[in-house]
Amino acid sequence: MAVDGFIEARHNWLNPSDVNMDGFASPIDALAVIDELNRSDRGMDFSVSMMADTNNDGSVSPIDALVVIDTINEGFIAYMPSLFPRGGSGEDTQSEVTAVDDTELVYVAADAPQKPQIEIDVLMNDIGEGLRIVDLGMPGTGTVAVRASTSDPDKMVVVYTPNESSANYDRFLYMIESSDGRRSTAFAAIKYEVTVDETVRFELLMPESVEGSAGQELNFRGADFSPLIQIDYSGFAGAKAGVYLWWEFTEGFSVGQRFVGELLSRNSSELGVYPAANGLWMFGDMADVNRILANLYFKPADGYSSQTGIRLNGSAFLYSSIGVNYGSVHASTLVKTTKQSNAVDPVAVDDYFASVSRTTPALLDILANDDLKAFATKPRDITVEITPWAHSDATVEWDPVTRKIVYTPGFLGAYNVRSGDQFAYTLRTPDGKVSQAVVTVVHQDAV
Repeated sequence: MAVDGFIEARHNWLNPSDVNMDGFASPIDALAVIDELNRSDRGMDFSVSMMADTNNDGSVSPIDALVVIDTINEGFIAYMPSLFPRGGSGEDTQSEVTAVDDTELVYVAADAPQKPQIEIDVLMNDIGEGLRIVDLGMPGTGTVAVRASTSDPDKMVVVYTPNESSANYDRFLYMIESSDGRRSTAFAAIKYEVTVDETVRFELLMPESVEGSAGQELNFRGADFSPLIQIDYSGFAGAKAGVYLWWEFTEGFSVGQRFVGELLSRNSSELGVYPAANGLWMFGDMADVNRILANLYFKPADGYSSQTGIRLNGSAFLYSSIGVNYGSVHASTLVKTTKQSNAVDPVAVDDYFASVSRTTPALLDILANDDLKAFATKPRDITVEITPWAHSDATVEWDPVTRKIVYTPGFLGAYNVRSGDQFAYTLRTPDGKVSQAVVTVVHQDAV
């Protein structure tokens, strides 16, 4: 099918700068971008990275924080002009001097060998008499200069020149001066997008479901050994693709492959494969990405199994040869891992605890619903191993006396930053048989 260049390319169409989805752009959103850049396990995590990609160029960079700051500044000026005027002083509104932010959207042909140089008439929407450009700030990646317009030599414009490593979004600060010497500043932003071509076909193919056995590697191959996950593409030459695969948990927490297991590729030694906290990210030429997908496999975590299955989501991003984002498509598959039941080995069962205190330790009886089978009369022969959520600051401890979990909320729970938490535990028998379950904790007054 033909891809719409704007299909779900952003998580929040109304306000891409609202990274934390609280309804408005604030400095917290810029900090969220910076936090993503500083993460040690940084990857294209759908719950964080995709939201932090505010300029929709397929990656998270300092430019994304600047986009948020731009949005905040625009709103601040729009709603509070009397406190911080951007133009000159005095009561004569006719002599106001105000530089107004500019945005240039530049469409690039899919087969373009490079991003084009552009002229920006920054004075066109500025307010004042006898205006001229007196200073330019440094862009994030490209370069800028003031010169006469090629179409109108009597007009001075700013020329933006991208370099080979320029991002798809850039911006710079400029200063204007009126004939009587008053000055004002504003930002000019440039965004490159690929011209939509209706003949392009771009689709991420994923099966409805796949099944495997607990404790064994699951190859994403059909009965005829053909790859089950691939990109179906036809269109412009030199296309590149990025694919992000991530686990989805029904409770809404992103506990990731730390609990479920690892997504790996037998081509992982090649450049272009990047393990993420919640899945796997890959990028490269179309043929290279399809080869990585063809060699994809799932290595279950110790003791993990799920007969109902867990959903593996996929997002594929199409880029031109110079790295301009064309659009994205999405698909998913249900991954089931079954475990042969017997009369001896215990089975851990997922737990859900509601109304857990935000401030005081709580005892969680995680074994109450487990099927201990042959160990029901000798439960102390079973060892319990705890695996906390990678992004949790709570303390989760196994009390060997009460045979219960002592759960102590951290700052994130106590101050309602998060409504709940998750962790996994594994039952292990003396002969090494294992079974895993996930515990969901929801705090009091969670909304």
